[in-house]
Amino acid sequence: MTKLSYEQIAVLDNLIYWDFPKSGTGTWTMERILMDMERKLNLKNFESPNMMSRDDWIKIKNIIKNDKQLMNYTMVEYRDPSQKYPELENANTSLDFYPMRVATFVDNVENPEDVNVVFRGTSSSFEWKDNLQLLYLPETLVQEMSLYYVDNVLDERYGNSIHTSGHSKGGNNAFYTALFSNRVSTAFSLDGVGVSQEIIENNRERIDEIRPYLTLVSAEEDYVNPLLNNIAGKTIYIEIEEGRDFTQNHNPSLILNEDGKFNKEVEQGELGKFLMQYLINYIPLILIIFKG
Repeated sequence: MTKLSYEQIAVLDNLIYWDFPKSGTGTWTMERILMDMERKLNLKNFESPNMMSRDDWIKIKNIIKNDKQLMNYTMVEYRDPSQKYPELENANTSLDFYPMRVATFVDNVENPEDVNVVFRGTSSSFEWKDNLQLLYLPETLVQEMSLYYVDNVLDERYGNSIHTSGHSKGGNNAFYTALFSNRVSTAFSLDGVGVSQEIIENNRERIDEIRPYLTLVSAEEDYVNPLLNNIAGKTIYIEIEEGRDFTQNHNPSLILNEDGKFNKEVEQGELGKFLMQYLINYIPLILIIFKG
């Protein structure tokens, strides 16, 4: 079995933003996903579900189409905030819905050997509020439900060597589940926000144990990954093209070229370095304000 590379995982971290038709808990082959993308991308009134442009989505579609290994993967156990799911009706959880989007991509539906849980980044007002709570809570509702998904929705056939990943807030969910689920073996964060100081202080031994299996890959001038504390054992910064609007620095597709490979590895950009220094000075004050 050959596991997916960092680049291939980053493609999935882009794909999770695609607005799939309401699919319940059904399975989606890559062929079916590409057919849906092809149809929607050809619409004159196509509206991107996130900051990515039509051309960005075409790039992601073509990368998947030309990757024989990715084409053999299937999306299963799709969960989205817009739908209700029976397993939460009597579950011991704070919510009766999933506030985040998550799906699992496997190499074999009946007998999966490579299991990749992918979390979407912030896409709702609920998640924005949850983002603020990342500053001072030991566990937010989105983190709680992310952990529930990994530990309870995925049945025994998915095993205990699960890989979690995600972009932005999804990267935080990926690292959080790696910290607190015995089923997760490795985690990957793309432009992901870090974890709170409280989580670090309460879980130092566990973080030291899992750190070598956590990887952060970020655009050189991304403005989200400097937030909070990076606990990754390996951090890689990738060059992005110049000339885009500043807000596009957090576009998850920018680190990938047309062939699905990362652009050149570089040092962290000046923006990220500035934000890290700024936050070191001001986050304690922000915490005082929120905690009261």
